[in-house]
Amino acid sequence: MKNVFLICPVRHATEEERSGISKYIKTLESEGYKIYYPARDTDQTDSIGINIITTNLGAILASDEVHLFYSETSQASLIDFGFAYGNKKPIYIVNKNRIKPSTGKSYQNVLLHLNELYQPNLAKREEWKKLDEIVKELNV
Repeated sequence: MKNVFLICPVRHATEEERSGISKYIKTLESEGYKIYYPARDTDQTDSIGINIITTNLGAILASDEVHLFYSETSQASLIDFGFAYGNKKPIYIVNKNRIKPSTGKSYQNVLLHLNELYQPNLAKREEWKKLDEIVKELNV
């Protein structure tokens, strides 16, 4: 069973994002994945946020790979992404179609570029073709 940490919006997630995330989690869990979903699995009652990011770091370190559901409004996703990247976790971007490239340096361009050159992702490319099909069917 694969352990996956899902980077995604929590606090400011839109209804559309929550729906897409929910469909994605249900589908992957039915395929045998174990998904760590911060909105469900991390205590969110931290008034500052340090306990949340510390808990998420532990879950990221325990994961086999990280899946990222992109949202341009999610600030905590940036922190979780930094943890995942810094610890050389393979990072699968669920909703690549929602990321708009920009001119020059940007978080969006880094995310779009990961699939092409990031070594941990290259090793997963063949395996992730199935995830690409799931995402396409779910239309998230």
